[in-house]
Amino acid sequence: MSFKITINKKTLYKIDEQWLKDAANRIFYLLKGEGDYECEINLICQARMKALNKKFRDKDKATTILSFVASETKDFVLPASKYQHLGEIFLCPLAIQKEAKSLEISTKNHMTRLLVHGILHLLGYTHKNKQDSSVMERQETLILHKL
Repeated sequence: MSFKITINKKTLYKIDEQWLKDAANRIFYLLKGEGDYECEINLICQARMKALNKKFRDKDKATTILSFVASETKDFVLPASKYQHLGEIFLCPLAIQKEAKSLEISTKNHMTRLLVHGILHLLGYTHKNKQDSSVMERQETLILHKL
């Protein structure tokens, strides 16, 4: 069993990439436990996040996180690998910091919650209806308490 996490930093925002990678590995371990999985975590600026949010969600504003599940798009063409590629997570650290401040919580705690949320999406969880939201929220809470 192994998890391959690739961090792509495309922002000037200072972040402890090793902490982020370790957090993602712990989350995957708690959720999957076995198997060989990989995902990419992209740290991007607000302008790039706004452009992605507009393109894929038709919302003309930056957001904190976007997740793209590999099995739901034809854009992922990957070489043969022992890892099952789950998809990509895009995080906007500056937007996360601003939102954390407004929620009066630490940026690290908020980023952890969003990382759990994004990984759950990569594993097939959604919040498209009330029942799915309830299941996903329970799983988020469970994982956050274990971290």
